[in-house]
Amino acid sequence: MWLGMIALVVIMALQQRAASAQERQEGLRNLVSIAASILDTEISRASTEGSARIIARDRALRLIGTLRFDTDNYIFAFDEDAKILSHPRRERGDDMSGLTDSNGIAIYPALIEVANRDGSGFVEYLSRTADGEELERKLSYVTLDPATRSYIAAGVYVDDLQHDFAAALLRSALILLLVGGIVSLFMLLLIRSISQSLGGEPEEAAKMVARIATGDLSASLALRRGDSASLLFHIQRMREQLIETIGEIHAESDRIDLGAREISSGSTDLSSRTEEQAASLEQTAASMDQLTATVRQNAENARLSSEIAQQASDASRKGRDAVQQMVGNMAEISAGSKRINEIIGLIDGIAFQTNLLALNASVEAARAGEHGRGFAVVAEEVRGLAGRSANAARDIKTLIKEASGLIDKGASQAESADQRMQAIFDAITQVESLISGISAASEEQRQGIEQVNQAIGQMDQVTQQNAALVEQATAAAAALENRTTRMREAVGRFRLPTV
Repeated sequence: MWLGMIALVVIMALQQRAASAQERQEGLRNLVSIAASILDTEISRASTEGSARIIARDRALRLIGTLRFDTDNYIFAFDEDAKILSHPRRERGDDMSGLTDSNGIAIYPALIEVANRDGSGFVEYLSRTADGEELERKLSYVTLDPATRSYIAAGVYVDDLQHDFAAALLRSALILLLVGGIVSLFMLLLIRSISQSLGGEPEEAAKMVARIATGDLSASLALRRGDSASLLFHIQRMREQLIETIGEIHAESDRIDLGAREISSGSTDLSSRTEEQAASLEQTAASMDQLTATVRQNAENARLSSEIAQQASDASRKGRDAVQQMVGNMAEISAGSKRINEIIGLIDGIAFQTNLLALNASVEAARAGEHGRGFAVVAEEVRGLAGRSANAARDIKTLIKEASGLIDKGASQAESADQRMQAIFDAITQVESLISGISAASEEQRQGIEQVNQAIGQMDQVTQQNAALVEQATAAAAALENRTTRMREAVGRFRLPTV
């Protein structure tokens, strides 16, 4: 504990010193950045002429030389030859290239080197204090102004950081001693309280718990006089209760074993009777299955007969519809024949008129003499065509008359066939109705037998389930007997005190 607290104090002091150093560095960086900004501002305000820029630079450097921070610290500037441009304690133009500290570090060349390499940076060296009596470590920050090739820097002494670190370490050590003493006193009181709560040595309690864990309850604890709340007292109480509980378990396991044997015997007897009942139900179910199959076959045959009768009924209905359609078609054909006779009469009249016209044309051609000879020939041909047309029209009329007679005869026969088809349709409808009744009766019979068969199947299923439950009960009784045996063996591992 003490080592951890000491390490914590040292780490906190180191972190504080690092934070202070970081704060100093940030302060220097900000101050030098402000000074560089002043120089850049003055240069940017000047004209582009060289003399104006030099005047602006000198004015800015004088202003920078007047800046102070932390009472005695200041900002200074120099050129790349390490000659002073602005310094509150040096003359302008002083050559500082040969200035070194006691360790041989050339201060200004080191600052120039860092600025040229990195643009800005820190350099640590030894420097005398303002009173010139002591040498202390000083940390300076330098930056390069590219426009004027000027170096601006500022520094602070850092030995006080080490002093602050030592003081913080001393304060922390004193606090550590105070807090550690209080904690140690508290731990002593706590250990004493724990010892009283244990009621004895921790090793004694651990040994007793280990013996109980291995099943040895024969040993007893020696308690302090008047002890009724310590850990050892409760361990002793636990041991006594375990002895009592295990004794009861041992006695109950014997009784459970006897009951399990009786249950196993009864379950075996019940299982045998249940298996006999299941076999009888299986035979009954098989007989009902055969009867159900027979009734189902009869119902199927009746259904097929009904379907065939339905098909015959549909076929007769379609035949009757076809005959009726044929009668209608013949009526339409008869009407068409009449219209054809009228058209043929018209053609015959046209042929007659054409013949008369051809005759008149022949007469006129004869009157015309030599000039009408060709026309007479044409008129004769037209007359011949008109005669042939009239003959053809008479022949067609004769044929149509004969066809009309045949159509009337076919229509009469179709009407007779329609009447016969209607009689067949009525007979098939009656047969279909009878077969439907038979099919419905067979279906009801089949459903009734199936319900009986389902009831027998449910009885068989219940019997099978009972048989399975009996087997499970038998297995559970056997498992209970085995578990009782194992429980007796487990209880037997405890060593109880002899009475």
